[in-house]
Amino acid sequence: MTDIRFALAQIDTCVGDLDSNADKVMRYAHLAAQQGAQVVVFPEMTLTGYPIEDLALRATFRKAAWDKANWLATELASDSLGELYVVVGTVGTDRETSKPRNRLVVLHDGVVWAGYDKHFLPNYGVFDEFRIFSPGNKSMVLDVNGARIGVAICEDIWQDGGPVAELAKENIDLLLTMNAWDTRWAAAHHAAARVEEIPGMGVDLSRFRAAGETRQAMRDRLGLTEGDIALLYPAEFSGRKDQAMLLRAMKRLPPHIKLLLPGSGELLDACRGLAAQLGVADRVQFPGQVHDIPAWLGAADIAVSASRSEGLPFNIMEAMACGLPAAASAVKGHTDLIGPENGLLFPRGDEAALAAAVRTLAEDAGLRARLGQAGREKMQRYALDTVLPQVMERYLSVTGDKGKRI
Repeated sequence: MTDIRFALAQIDTCVGDLDSNADKVMRYAHLAAQQGAQVVVFPEMTLTGYPIEDLALRATFRKAAWDKANWLATELASDSLGELYVVVGTVGTDRETSKPRNRLVVLHDGVVWAGYDKHFLPNYGVFDEFRIFSPGNKSMVLDVNGARIGVAICEDIWQDGGPVAELAKENIDLLLTMNAWDTRWAAAHHAAARVEEIPGMGVDLSRFRAAGETRQAMRDRLGLTEGDIALLYPAEFSGRKDQAMLLRAMKRLPPHIKLLLPGSGELLDACRGLAAQLGVADRVQFPGQVHDIPAWLGAADIAVSASRSEGLPFNIMEAMACGLPAAASAVKGHTDLIGPENGLLFPRGDEAALAAAVRTLAEDAGLRARLGQAGREKMQRYALDTVLPQVMERYLSVTGDKGKRI
């Protein structure tokens, strides 16, 4: 087995500040090389900062980012770091549509050596990628000193139909999965030499500790009264997320139950029209993209999801971190997070069963509190400081590197 030492440079960069961000990449690349790394991996869109929002739509900015990546590759080689593989996130351009792409590039031997474009573009919570970027459609494998390394960006790792299935044909040494269904599928199809399940990518629970402190102010802002029960489903408006089924279920629920649907996406306008057609538009809010999810969670009473398929959904985990009970479709990802101790599951696509689950929770404040507390306790397993060491341990077991984290 080829031994490769990886450095994970989990740095913070500034949106739009290409010069300072590139300088920071240079500093950490030097640090990685000093520690004996052959590969240093930086976060998504490091060079541009994240999220860049509509800045990505400027062709002049995309060209400047590309020029900066080329400059960085040249400077690395000039500083005797040409043999280092530097994996860094930036913005690219789709040659067919001229739209921006969420891109990963590999800098090596003085050039931009390879590139990969993100396939799955989220539009829930704070994310607005579906509106801005064009999706990628190819996988990529690096050959580093004889070792084959598959790359992916964020949600591409766990979404159905993503590049991982294609990478499985490339003799992967280790595939990490995040739910029981994917683990069984990967093992049955021999997707990698080793298939191991991890509890997601980790959630920073500190972001949600104070969510309840702004509850009343946020409910006032949303026009929710003391007797209202607020359901929350922050998600991209897509067929997979199936907000339409939630809207049909609202027709079966009493007037004091309100639905909050933050997010954007290709089906947003259709869902607005459906809410009006069903006569529930006055009980449903479509705020679009929001950037204060902890405040929305603090204002809500029940987390809901009608999704047709999940990996290990952040919206449910974040709701659990805030002590909210969940009513969700019984699909992979949901079934890993939700049991009778912390929520209610209903058959996918069954609006009557969804309405019944919501009604059960809405009518029993004590039940909501018990399930919510159990969910908060369960989330400790998925906390970032719990998950990260597990992920690192598995990476190191493949690279043969038992050294310290850089």
